[in-house]
Amino acid sequence: MENKIKILREAATLVGRKDIQNALHEIEVKNSSKAEIILPLVGEFSSGKTTLINSLTEGKQLETATKPTTATIFEIHFGADHNYATITERDGQVKKIEDVAQLKNAELGDTAIVNVYDTSKKIPSSTVIVDTPGLSSSDPRHRQALVDFLPYADAILLVTDVNQQITRSLTDFIDTMKLSKRPIYLIITKIDTKAQSEIEAVKKYIAENTKLPISQVVCVSSKNNELDQFYTLLDEVQKNKETILKSVNTYRIRTIADDLINQIDEILSASTSEEGLDEAIQAQNFELKKLLHSINVLADNAASEIDNAERNIIRRFEDSVGNKLLSVISSNSSDYDSEAIGIINSTCSLLMADYRNQIQDILVKCANSPEMDIDLQTVKSIDLSNVEINNLSYGLNLNSAGHEYDSWIATGIQIVAAGAAIGVGGAVGGVGGALSMADTASDVGSMISNQQAVARMESVSNGNAPSQNKGMIESLVGLATEKLMGLPQRRRAISNYLDDTLVPQFKSEMISIKERVTHGFKNILESEAQELISEKQKVLKQLKEEQLHHKEEVKRKMDLLREVKQRIITM
Repeated sequence: MENKIKILREAATLVGRKDIQNALHEIEVKNSSKAEIILPLVGEFSSGKTTLINSLTEGKQLETATKPTTATIFEIHFGADHNYATITERDGQVKKIEDVAQLKNAELGDTAIVNVYDTSKKIPSSTVIVDTPGLSSSDPRHRQALVDFLPYADAILLVTDVNQQITRSLTDFIDTMKLSKRPIYLIITKIDTKAQSEIEAVKKYIAENTKLPISQVVCVSSKNNELDQFYTLLDEVQKNKETILKSVNTYRIRTIADDLINQIDEILSASTSEEGLDEAIQAQNFELKKLLHSINVLADNAASEIDNAERNIIRRFEDSVGNKLLSVISSNSSDYDSEAIGIINSTCSLLMADYRNQIQDILVKCANSPEMDIDLQTVKSIDLSNVEINNLSYGLNLNSAGHEYDSWIATGIQIVAAGAAIGVGGAVGGVGGALSMADTASDVGSMISNQQAVARMESVSNGNAPSQNKGMIESLVGLATEKLMGLPQRRRAISNYLDDTLVPQFKSEMISIKERVTHGFKNILESEAQELISEKQKVLKQLKEEQLHHKEEVKRKMDLLREVKQRIITM
């Protein structure tokens, strides 16, 4: 392996690839007998990754967040002389933290890596367990942090909740990692919530659906400290560490070799003559036109798929909000409007989180389609945090629906009751408005005409506690009109509000979001394609300039490249 690294380093120097030289240095470090083996825990958010890590450490102080808040990677090192942590910021600055409990996820937004050093001897010091962001996080920064870290992993500890089992994100991840030649071990957490027969059924189902050998599946319960299977697995990994690292390093070297051969071929092909270089430069212009055409097709495809997702979200929003609002108004509530606003906002927020996730998957899939023969990395980190809907209009007044005339009806009932008590119905009849209200009030009055209510109304005619009895009558009227008019009016109000205001506004916002996303997606693809072609043309133009003024130097360099290419092929 040392000889292969030497050959690749020479080639990387010839073509100016500092990134490859750094990668080769990492392989050399991994090739040492004292090398650490890096084992990231990968799984859905809330699958139990951080809880498992806390159960392995003496400090037990890592924060288990209630929601995805950070794209930070946590590397856990064991066998330290005391518990502490170091924070490596994205600008390279390193800060030491003596109290690990001070590490709050919400405050680590700009942090690249947190190294936690723990005194536990349960796990060998050459084993590094890594806590990573959840697979299905809607924040693209979380996904990118995981993608960027995986090349440093030597094997994968895939974590899944026994109650959640297999998700699409997990199966997609397993398929991807199988190609990288890294071994994958499945950790099933929270087994204390299942009987043994159910656990065995889950293991069988997972093994069949992920195509993982059953021997690679272990079960744990951090809550009950049932970790024996996990420790046994780590012991096996340690015993096979040299084999694992050799296999992974061999794959890394092969990938680097292929990359270098492709670049050398491009340079050799373009350097044959000035005419050849001109043709190569023009070919890049043609390539750019092809890419831009493909991008237009991809943008249309993305818009079509996003349109399908959009219709699904709109339908779910309309159905969910409608059902929840009808459920609220059918119950006794002290503030229907407040509950309705809460329902609308929370439903919108949940659905938009799902929508962002769907958009991310659609864009990445389109960017990785066969039509594009270049790797468009920026698509994986598109910021979709602005894909949201705020301040939906709310013009309802559900609290007062059906009770607009309670006071008038109560007054009418009082008049009718007083007139009946003192025998002056004729006098009242002279007041046309009161008679009309009395007719309406008679229907309500019949609903509250028990002996106690009649007695209270009669007392009005005798001048006994008029304000108190008036309040009682209005309260009874409110109960009656709630049944006669309140609920039906609220139902009609909600139906009209959904049809005329809320759903049309939600649709309009969704259409606007789709247009912004697809336009931004197209612009990003075009920009990245133009940048890639520009870089290739820059190299070719520089080579053409060297051909004009330094032909012998160029010839020597090309001979070296041919020689090193042959050595790479035969190594």
